[in-house]
Amino acid sequence: MKHLSVFVVALYAVFAISNVASLSDEWTTFKEGQYIMKILSGPATWLDAVKQCREQGYELLTVESQAEEDEVLAVFGPYITNRLWLGGTDLGKEGSFYWYSTGAPLNFTAWHAGEPSGNNPSNGVKEDCLQYQNKNGVILWNDSVCENEYNFICELYDPCARRPF
Repeated sequence: MKHLSVFVVALYAVFAISNVASLSDEWTTFKEGQYIMKILSGPATWLDAVKQCREQGYELLTVESQAEEDEVLAVFGPYITNRLWLGGTDLGKEGSFYWYSTGAPLNFTAWHAGEPSGNNPSNGVKEDCLQYQNKNGVILWNDSVCENEYNFICELYDPCARRPF
């Protein structure tokens, strides 16, 4: 279990979120530490989201337990109106999802029914990247085409984040 503190940067397109500005400077307990949200940019393809996070010193968000899932959705759920990239993928081996930032397998999952649906050879669709998907108000995981553009959440593990800033 991670014992490091976390900063999370939420990246949202302005058109998708009407009242995010009210959250932009709030600090909240998250993943045993603190995080801060900022509106930076988005949407982006999954790979561009990885790049944008890393350019800021962050990684795409990982969710490794039900408790983390509950915390993430308590904070971000109201703003996930469609889809939001997470840091998981099965690029390299179809059906074997892992967290891109660590290479660790997904030991916790929260898939929508019928997901992950994987690749469809008949039409060439390849769904290799993990996202939150809001289906009629139910936010769970889905695999999607990595080249689609969605908003995303980045995180930074900071062992010193428990100190006041």
